[in-house]
Amino acid sequence: MGAVMRAIKINSETRTITEVDCNGLADEQSIVGGMIGTAHYFDNGVDRIMVNEEGLFTLPQDTGWFIVEGAYDPFKGNGVVVGVDENTGDTVDAQISLEDLKSKVRFLNHAEVHQLARARSAYRTV
Repeated sequence: MGAVMRAIKINSETRTITEVDCNGLADEQSIVGGMIGTAHYFDNGVDRIMVNEEGLFTLPQDTGWFIVEGAYDPFKGNGVVVGVDENTGDTVDAQISLEDLKSKVRFLNHAEVHQLARARSAYRTV
């Protein structure tokens, strides 16, 4: 097993963002409550947000959501920010500061997600 890495948990239920220790895939899956998938890449080339890849289909309807500055779509459920070494694919310490991440995340409820979707559909052209 590798070394414990610095990760950041985005908790949509408690609407908190906290640093956590992460020791690989099992910890990441535990944080998001299922199989992980990459949801968003940060501009620093290292950090990414992992979410439950089946969360839209498997999480209860009243599960909270969050959106990150620079991402087009909101994410349902919890997220975990981890770093990834592009050369090896290994998980490494998250580089983004807790304060910087907090400034980029906005928590949403179910109604706000629908409002966002309606606003976007008004701009679509056929």
